Amino acid sequence: MRSTVNSLAKRGWYIDLETPFKFLNKLNAEFKRENNQNVDLLMASYVEFNLDNIKKNCQRNHPDRWPLLREAFEAHDQNKFALSIPVFLAQADGICKDLLGVKFYARRKGIPATACKTADLEMDSVSDAILEPLREAGALNAYENEVDSSSNVLNRHAVLHGTSVDYATKFNGLRSISLVNYLSAAVSGVQQIKQITPEQIEAFKRETTAIVEEMLKPQKKRRLSATFMLCCDLLCDLFSKKNKRHSK
Repeated sequence: MRSTVNSLAKRGWYIDLETPFKFLNKLNAEFKRENNQNVDLLMASYVEFNLDNIKKNCQRNHPDRWPLLREAFEAHDQNKFALSIPVFLAQADGICKDLLGVKFYARRKGIPATACKTADLEMDSVSDAILEPLREAGALNAYENEVDSSSNVLNRHAVLHGTSVDYATKFNGLRSISLVNYLSAAVSGVQQIKQITPEQIEAFKRETTAIVEEMLKPQKKRRLSATFMLCCDLLCDLFSKKNKRHSK
């Protein structure tokens, strides 16, 4: 998964916490075939399909930024990509600063400034893979001389410094939206999960177990209740491991 997420970032695409594993496997297969065109088509379709949810998440998570983001989404919907893309790229930088305290495009000794922020967020192999674009520069946050000029992949430096005059495409618009969504939904989502305490998990377990057992009483479906208890235990184990790692 980590290599797929990294390869996507090199193409200017970013995932979220709800991206299905089956879909990631399909993307990985296309990368192995070196079929970047299919990767772009798949990711563009995925972002476009989820566009309404992305808008709702942005409005909920960033009310202060929403007036700007709303206008950028409206421009995108009207195929005015020359207007929407710079706004999305700029707001992504601000969202990253809000969440992590550093800008998404900043470098320190050639390494993304966001890289040092990932250690406190890691919990398991999934979160580790999701955070990969913060450790290594992708197409959007690469320096202009690090990007193949013939690849037609969106690059923030080339757009905002005026050297690119052919960036205004639908694919690039969706790329920039995927970055905003990645920071707004995926990175902030990992942050929120990381902040959940074992006490909160235990309280959730008690409350939901009581509700489910009450619902199951007439049918006496104890097997289902036991399965639910197992799921709760696994969830508790996950966050117990997370807190042990964090305390080291």
